[in-house]
Amino acid sequence: MEKNPICLALLKMEPTFFSYFVIGKTLGTITVLGVLVHLFRNRFHSWHCVTSGITLFQLGLLAYLTYA
Repeated sequence: MEKNPICLALLKMEPTFFSYFVIGKTLGTITVLGVLVHLFRNRFHSWHCVTSGITLFQLGLLAYLTYA
């Protein structure tokens, strides 16, 4: 059950094949990974704080979606 309003809108646009949803999720993931690689390559002094924050958020989201 998707709870993200943007993803819900994408699912409503094409409810049978999910291609907009998959494209949206893929582009979002690639964008985040690109930003993280950019931070790491440019020796951003707090890149580990950024990646730790994203990891903790994703783990919290996983727990919420699993147990809520």
